[in-house]
Parts: sequence; structure tokens; C-alpha cells
Amino acid sequence: MKFHMVQQIKMSFLVAILLIPVSGVAADDPATHRVQPQPFKKSVELVGYWSSNVTHEIKLDVKQFTDLKVKEIAASGSTVKKGDLILQLQSEEYEQVLAQKGQEYLVAKATFDEAELQHKLATANLDLDRQNHERRLLQTEQDFQHYMEVLYPQRIESTKRSLKSAREYLEDQRAELRQLERMYQEDDLTEESEELVLQRTRRSVEQSEYFFSINEKNTERELQVIIPRELTAAKAQNERDNLAIRSAIQGVETQRQKIAAEFEKARGDFGRVQTDWQELQEDGKQLAIQAMHPGRIYYGKVERGMWTGTRKYQIGDAVANRTVVMTLVGDGKLRLHAVAEEAMLPLLTEGQACAVIADRFPNQPMNGKITTLSEFPADDGKYEIVVSIDQSQPGILPGQKATVHTLGYTRQDALCVPKEAVFTDDHMEHYLFVKSGDSHKRVVVKPGWSDDKFTELLSGLSAGDEVLLKRPEPSDK
Repeated sequence: MKFHMVQQIKMSFLVAILLIPVSGVAADDPATHRVQPQPFKKSVELVGYWSSNVTHEIKLDVKQFTDLKVKEIAASGSTVKKGDLILQLQSEEYEQVLAQKGQEYLVAKATFDEAELQHKLATANLDLDRQNHERRLLQTEQDFQHYMEVLYPQRIESTKRSLKSAREYLEDQRAELRQLERMYQEDDLTEESEELVLQRTRRSVEQSEYFFSINEKNTERELQVIIPRELTAAKAQNERDNLAIRSAIQGVETQRQKIAAEFEKARGDFGRVQTDWQELQEDGKQLAIQAMHPGRIYYGKVERGMWTGTRKYQIGDAVANRTVVMTLVGDGKLRLHAVAEEAMLPLLTEGQACAVIADRFPNQPMNGKITTLSEFPADDGKYEIVVSIDQSQPGILPGQKATVHTLGYTRQDALCVPKEAVFTDDHMEHYLFVKSGDSHKRVVVKPGWSDDKFTELLSGLSAGDEVLLKRPEPSDK
């Protein structure tokens, strides 16, 4: 089975030659070819290079220093185990930057820790301040409510009761005076002492009447002026207290936002220093690179299976940053990378069977198939093709060369002519000369595919036509 595809391609040419009818001609007659239906096959041959599906590019991406020199490096082509040191670099600049930024990080960390502690304390104090203000606000509202519901009504009632008490007291004195006068009038004679009591009582009544009139006027003023003023003042004071407390609460929140912003700035400043420090540490890790998996070391990178690295590193050599230094190739499944001209694309499809012959084992063809056919050309205008094989031969290594053979087109009843019988004019029109009796005529044809010897004609000729194999001389008829 391994020889099946290659033998089929080779035998196709042999069969085509055996089925070609050759016309007998005299020595002076132009050579001709009689067209007959015959099998025609068009094969494609591509050159490619082996690669593994397990590869890891060793590419430095150091951001904070560029002084990179080789201290130790695995030889190109050597095999390594997982964890083996494959590249050791040294950098004096790194040591200097590490010491400087390490100190900067410690200072920034201490500064941020202090800022974090102060932020926590300030936040706790602001929480207490807000609680105190909210408690004062509640007490103020409760006090005002008590004034409106209890003290204010009591103030009015007390004022009224005071006037009532004064009126009742005056009435009691008047009643007492009338009682004394009635009692003393019944006596025929009024003693001097009784007259004195009456006189004192009358004076007391007069005094009470005077003070009652004052009390009455004061009560009226209290009810109509003083108490309403007190109510207005109480409301205004309550509003001022509320505004002051709410303003204080807002001030707490403003201060909270301010210290939060200051803390976030401190966090951002420290974050930048921390990121810079961590980035430097990550850079430092790239100075010693270990194998991620077992495999073989190749200098440079792989492109379409070909190795681009040609430099051989020595101890002390400078290494370029952001450049692939080497590639670690694991023991993965081999595949072949090849390229095809655009004109060959109609003959190729994904999944198409092919035969692969490694240059290292030219007599041991392998069965394969096209797994990837790129839709867009690469930089050189060619299209990349990836071929997988059923089973690779031991000893084949990535980067080695191989040839792909595949049958892209076949037809059993093709009308074919030798390639030299087809001509092209200045307008890119294809034509040939068909023998007609003792003469010939120019016939325009539409060619199809061509192999090394023959061209398939899609239109313009019929089976049995006899064509000239070379352009007739101008004197020929």
C-alpha cells in the first residue's frame, strides 16, 4: 500500500504514452499526431519540510533592561528533558535595577501601609462623627416635637390659668368684702376694730383689682404676642439646628470622599510601583529558562517547517530581546509543510490523498493527506499546505525535507495533443494546425491541463483529427 500512490502516478505517464496513436508519414511530410480519446492524468509534486505539532518558542520579552548575554546555553540539536536548564543569561543592568527598585518598593510599601492605617482610623472616626450627628438630629427633632405637642400647649394653658387664678382670687376677695360689709351693717354700732378690718379688706381688693388688670393685659400680650414669638423662634431654631446638623453630616461624607480619594491615589501610586517591581521580577525569571517538556533544541524559529536560525551562540554573546532565540521541539506527531503556486490550487483540496517521500528515506513512501490548504497567500504569494501522514518513519526529524506526490486531475477519454503542437498568438489565443487533405488549417482550441508531454484540449478538435507537430513553413499549403 505504501507504493500505491507513487506507482499510480508513475504508471499514468506510461499508460498515456502507450495509448498515443502515431501516424506514419513520409520523409518529406511534416510530422503529425492523430487525436484519439485517451486517459489523461495531472499530478502535482510539492517540496516541503517536516515539523512537529509540539513546539515551544523561547522568546525573551524583557521590559526593564536590555543588557542580555549568554552565560549558558544548550547546543542546537541536543536533546533535553523536562526541567533541564536550556538558557542561562546574565545582565549587570538587571542587578543594578533590581537593587534600586527593590528599595523603592520597600519605601512605597511602608508608605502605603501607613496610608492604609490612617485611612482606616479616619474612616472609623468619621463613622462615629456621623453617628453623633445623626443622634443629635434625632434628639433635636424629638425636642421640637415635645415642644409643639407638650410645652407649647402647656405655655398657653398656664398663661390662661394664671389669669383665671387672679380673677378667682379677686372675686374671692370681693365676696369676702361683701360678706364683711353685710355682717357689719347688721350691727347698730361698728367698732373701731371692725372698721379697720373693712378698710384693710377694701384696700386688698383694690390692690387685687389693680394687679388683675395688669395681669389681664399681660396675659393678653402673652397669648397674642409673646407666645407666638416663642413659637416662631422655636421653629426657626429647630430649622437652624437641623440645617447645622445635616450640614455636619454632609461634611462628614465630603471628608470621607476626600480621604477615600487620597487613599485611592496612594493605592494607585503603590500599585504602579508594585506592578513595576513584579514586572522586574518576571523579567528576572527569563534569565534562567528550563525546558517545558522533553524534546530537541533548535536555534531560531520554524517557518513552514524550515528553521530560520543560523547563529551559533557562544558564552558572552549578546541576545536580542523580543526575538526567538531557540525552539524546543517535542516528540509530537510529524506533519509536512509545503507551498503551492496559485495555478496549482484547483488541483488540491483538503482531505486529498497523497504520497510522501522523505529525502532521508527515498525508497520508503508514506501515505498521507492534505489537512490544511490556506485560503490566502503568504508574503511570497504562495499558498501553504499542511500534509499529515498515517505513520512516520523512525529517524525523520523536524526541518528535514520531503516531497509530496498527489493526483489532482484525471479523465479517461481526454483529447490530447503533444505540447509542441499548441501555439499562442499575441492575443493569448491558443491554436494549432489541423491537416486537411494535402493542406492544413488553423484551428483555435481551448487547452486544459498539461503534463510533461501532452496538453488536454477541451474544445476545438474532434477525435480522428490529425494535427501538425510543428508550425508549417510559410510556403506550405
